[in-house]
Parts: sequence; structure tokens; C-alpha cells
Amino acid sequence: MLVSLASLLLIPTSGLALDAPASLVPAGVSPGSQFYLIFTTSGLYQASSTNMSTYDNSVNADAQGGSSLPGVSSLTWKTLGATSAVDQCKPFIDLTKPVYTVTKVLVKSTAAAMFSGGGTSLNSKVGVTPSGGSPPTNTAWIGCSNTGSPLVGNELGTANPGIGIPSLTDSFWISVGTSGVGTAQQLYAVSPLLTAPPLPAAVPTLSAWTQLLLALMVMTLIGWHFHRERSNWSVAFLMTENGRFGALSSSEFGLLWRTLLACFMVGCHFETQAAATITFSQVGNDVQASLTGTLSLAGVTADGAGITPNARVRGGGLGANVALGPSASTAATSYSLISGPQAIGCSTNTIDASSGSAGPNGPFGINMSGNRLIVPVGFVSGSNVTASATWAGATISSLGLTSGTYVYTWGVESLTIIIPSGGASCVPTLSVWSQLVLALMAITLFGWHFHRERSY
Repeated sequence: MLVSLASLLLIPTSGLALDAPASLVPAGVSPGSQFYLIFTTSGLYQASSTNMSTYDNSVNADAQGGSSLPGVSSLTWKTLGATSAVDQCKPFIDLTKPVYTVTKVLVKSTAAAMFSGGGTSLNSKVGVTPSGGSPPTNTAWIGCSNTGSPLVGNELGTANPGIGIPSLTDSFWISVGTSGVGTAQQLYAVSPLLTAPPLPAAVPTLSAWTQLLLALMVMTLIGWHFHRERSNWSVAFLMTENGRFGALSSSEFGLLWRTLLACFMVGCHFETQAAATITFSQVGNDVQASLTGTLSLAGVTADGAGITPNARVRGGGLGANVALGPSASTAATSYSLISGPQAIGCSTNTIDASSGSAGPNGPFGINMSGNRLIVPVGFVSGSNVTASATWAGATISSLGLTSGTYVYTWGVESLTIIIPSGGASCVPTLSVWSQLVLALMAITLFGWHFHRERSY
């Protein structure tokens, strides 16, 4: 029984998808979601060959160029086009998946919608080279019609192959006419079906209750240890009603110890699941940041502050400030209080993004000058979050950001900020773990000092 190629293209085959390089995952694409990338070659090629592998080799050689964006060269690309023997006008395993440029800009929400005949309307042009730039000429070899079928008699390898215009977003992007085979023009290339990788786990942190219980346990042990050195009782120092230190019998101490241990075992937990993640990355000469995940507002309260942030970043100074979304000032709502590092870098200046977008409606982020979470006006707790921002001509270091993973928490929720290598070198700040160690050291010294005052 014969099965048509068109019917195979409509079968979702997630098992054939590849893990997408993290640097090429567009903002708003959730972990596990699938998508395609497309680019226009920066090189010019003849269309005289009737062998499709000639064109596939050309687009992959173009992707291997030294100026390609990170991750582009690691993929195997297919030519979007047709010869008389091979139809790759729609080189997609699943036509229901969205298509993006290599600069992570949405071309169309489904691959199928790119081939809608005269009514075709793309969200953005496909004319982006592997390095993220503009193509050197205005036309590309294709050999396909605007409905995504071979242009019979004008395929690649014929005397006058069909051409398209990469800079246009109507049906002319794929079919505008024909051109003599003797000229050199660009080609279109499509990636394999890609799957966005899972979010990285957040750095484990101890909850405030856990830290308090741990401190009480240590104080009890210190008191028991010092008293044991002085008497035959197994006792612990505790504050009595009259404000003086008394002692517990060994049985009372055992009950207290078991109670504290039980409380610690119940209260001690690691908050390793990040509800949402902001990931910064160096993409060519620009810095891009994207937010994905979900956010709950349980545990924070709207503080009534009328704010209109634009997409921006500040590493330190008054406190870390990261806002992703529109580059223009946009009304938002702030919620407090959240806990987390006061600084994610050394810059005291707020640096505005060159561009950005968010859905729904506005900016997301944090502003630690007031320990606030920033969400769009009308944001519904528990909803998915997507936002992005780009700082053109910047580096992670020039933004004053320090490489690392930073976790902000409220209630049972968390927001993780990931800054890759290449960040600025700053005066180190104490992590949660360092603060806990210092607190325990202080408690130990206090116990030792108190014991000296009471002995001999």
C-alpha cells in the first residue's frame, strides 16, 4: 500500500526531534515544546545541479561559517526547495509546529501556514543569515510554488528555476518568478524538528524555618556538651521564666532532642524546583534574556506601588533589578516581599534593553531595592510566563552581571536567574549557605563565652 509524502508530513513524530541548543531556544517556547528554525544563506550558489544533496551540502557549509550564531553549526540543515527528482518544498516532519529565524524571531506559528498561496502572511521575514545578519542579495533559489509544491518545469537544476525574496513576508517570499540558471543566488535552509530542553534545577536553599530549627538544635547540643563536661547530668541550658538559665534532666532533654529532630526532619527541605527561570545568554554581539515557566502569587501581596518599568537590568547598587518585556515603559504591578540575593553583579547603573517583548501584556522581573516581584497588570496567579529582552552590542560583562545561578523565593514559589560564564568580576557576596555557617559559628562562640562566665 502506497503512502503519500504529504500524509507522512502531517504525522507528529516527536521521537525524531532533536534537543535544541539552549542558545537557540526562542523566548516563550516552553520546555518540551517543539519548533523549527530557518535561515537564508550568506553565500551565493548556482542552481544548475539536479542533485538535491548538492544544495543540502551548500546550506550546511554556510551554517558552518565561523560567524554563525552559537548552536547553528551543530545542526544538520535541509534545503527548502525542489529539484525534478526530490520535493523539499516543505522539509518539515510536523507541519503543525512553529518556525523561527535563527535569531529566535517567530516566522509563523505553524509551518503549514507559510504556504497559504496568495494569502500567505508571515510574522517576520526569513531573510536572516546564520550569523543573524541580512542576506547579501535580494533573491533566493527555491523552485517551489506559494502553496509549497514543486514549480514543475522551473525546479532547481532547470534552465529557469523559481525564486523568492527573503525580505518579504507575503507569498513572494517563496515564489515571485523565475531567473536564468547562470546567476548565483541564496538558498533557504530548515533545521530538524527541535525540542526545547528542560529547565535547569535551581540551586538548593534552606527555608527560613529550617535555618531556625537547625540553629536551635545546635544551641541545644552546645549547651548539652558544655554541661556534660561539668556534671554527671545530661542536661541542656534553657531560659527559665525568671530570665535565668536552668537545666533539664536527662529524660527531659531526650524528649526535647527528639522533638527538635522531628521538627527538623519535617521542616528541612530543598527548594530545587524553579517555577520560572530567566536565562541570560551571549548571542553574537548581543545579550539576550528569556523567561519561561509559571508563576504563582501565593505568598506575596500587591504593594500598591504604581510602576511603569521598561526592559532593563542592574546588577547591584540599590539592589538587583531585572525586567523583561517591552523596551518602552509599561504599566505593571509589584508584589512583595520576596527573598533572594541583593546583587547579581557589580554594576550600579540601570541599563535599558534595546528591544523586548512579553506575553501577556507587560513586563516580568524582580527589583530587590524593595524586594519586589514585577508582573503585568491583571496577571493571573499560576499562569505561564513568557518574556524576553535584548541588549544590542553588549556582553554579559559590560552589563555588569556576575556569572552564577540566583534564586528568589516567596511562599513555595521561586524564580531563578541564570547568568552564563563571561560575567564581570565583583566583590563576592555571601550566599545563603555562607550566612548559615557564619550564624552557627556565632552561636558556638556565644555558647563558649557563656560557659566560661559560669565556670570556675
